[in-house]
Amino acid sequence: MGCDIHLRLEKRLKKGKVWNKYYTEKCEWQSCSIIPFGRTWGDRIYGMFAALANVRNRWNIEHIPIRGLPNDACIDTLECYGKPIKDEIKDAYEDEDFFLTSKAESWVKDGFSRYYEVRGRKYCSNPDYHSANWCTTQEMEDCINKIFKDEKGNFSPTAEPYEWLALLGAMKGYESTGEYECRAVFWFDN
Repeated sequence: MGCDIHLRLEKRLKKGKVWNKYYTEKCEWQSCSIIPFGRTWGDRIYGMFAALANVRNRWNIEHIPIRGLPNDACIDTLECYGKPIKDEIKDAYEDEDFFLTSKAESWVKDGFSRYYEVRGRKYCSNPDYHSANWCTTQEMEDCINKIFKDEKGNFSPTAEPYEWLALLGAMKGYESTGEYECRAVFWFDN
């Protein structure tokens, strides 16, 4: 069975920065909104999974610290990581994009999921998701270089780093003015 990565980019105004003289933006993480909601990210490059979160790490690749899902993740990230909870099904044709209370309770009790709140609504993390983590722009660049470059520092001709380099370019783009910091938040499913 394959393993996929779910990835969200988040940005926030650096502390002490003013967006403009008329408006000061809160220094909270926000979605960058460039990765489609609820989709997995790119091809299965298990070397990157290993470097980012020690997932499928059969090569014993050194990985970044395992931090879990950030407590201050933005609303869009939290909505992707789980589903809202409903007490009962009111209509057979109702959208099934929720978890029933009874299922959520058993997943949380067994340690597969956790509860959290988004916009005043109770959510449960998806029990199929695992190994949540996040990284800075510099950590992403270090992982990309480790996995895709050869011993001479050149991109290997057999590697296909393009999606990851595009992601890194987006992260660097958000940080290019010096006003924002960017991070990638990710988790995996099997």
